[in-house]
Amino acid sequence: MTRELKFKFYVHSEKRMIESIGFVFECQTQIRIWYRKNDMVYNESFATHDVSQLQYAGIKDTNGDEIYEGCILQIPEFYETPEMTATTYANWQVVFVHGCFHLSN
Repeated sequence: MTRELKFKFYVHSEKRMIESIGFVFECQTQIRIWYRKNDMVYNESFATHDVSQLQYAGIKDTNGDEIYEGCILQIPEFYETPEMTATTYANWQVVFVHGCFHLSN
């Protein structure tokens, strides 16, 4: 089974997410990211401390949106039963630890 490797980058100073089609570390302090916008390919260079790299977890949510490392998921803690009519939810973050994706609260 093969899994698609995809990455997004969050640029903290600009508060924007970049869906990457490629990237390279130019040195220890700089990263160059390639992305598509309006059918054109662009690239920009950023300070490594200014970006967070998010890896695709290989799954999608119920709306068909891809789930990446760092995503916050709202998951039911308790399901409705005849005795309990309200479902309660907890927020969990997708993290990558020891070679596996996990949920952490």
